[in-house]
Amino acid sequence: MRTFLFALALAVPLDAFAARNEVSFEYVADFHGDEGVDMATGTWVANAVGLRGGGTIFQDRRHFGLVLDGGWTRSFQAAHTNGYLYDPASGGNTELPGYTSALDIETLSVGLKGDYEVRNIFYPYVHAQLGVAIGSLSVDDDNTRPDNLNQLTSVGAAPVGLFGLGAEIMLPDLAKGWKVTGAIFFEGGYQAAANMRLGDAGGPINLSGGLFRTGIGLRFR
Repeated sequence: MRTFLFALALAVPLDAFAARNEVSFEYVADFHGDEGVDMATGTWVANAVGLRGGGTIFQDRRHFGLVLDGGWTRSFQAAHTNGYLYDPASGGNTELPGYTSALDIETLSVGLKGDYEVRNIFYPYVHAQLGVAIGSLSVDDDNTRPDNLNQLTSVGAAPVGLFGLGAEIMLPDLAKGWKVTGAIFFEGGYQAAANMRLGDAGGPINLSGGLFRTGIGLRFR
């Protein structure tokens, strides 16, 4: 009899809610695969950090919830490329000073996250956002001089869409009667972006590619 009652208790939904008001610090990796970005940064992965927050707009007792959220991330990466001049007399290359390039990307986004509560601990979710990426590309053959006349800097922007599947692991707040609790999340998905034109310094570049997000934050009712 006790076994039956225990199994019944597990099968009956708890009086619990998905969706929480939230604020988080996050790390984002964009596996863009764009040759222009690779030349400017020396890597196929744009690493970014940022903040995101959201508020509950729908919540029911059957474990579903909806959050309206928004976020800001910044990625800054630089690379140095050596230059070479072919010497016909020696048949070799003479090394030149080269140049340093730096790409600074800030992304602002807003969207919806729909989640499902499992025992007030595990929250799988779907996530979609729209936003804009603003980029600044600088190319400099002498970065020791801020007044270098050969430095080129261009700014551009492009719309982006971010789509992901993820999960949160939350410290159980309902059982403890907490108003605030902590959470960690993991998310994988895709970022679709239009070409970003960067003028004389380079471009266009494209930030489309696979996306991975993880972070830690607070959730509150």
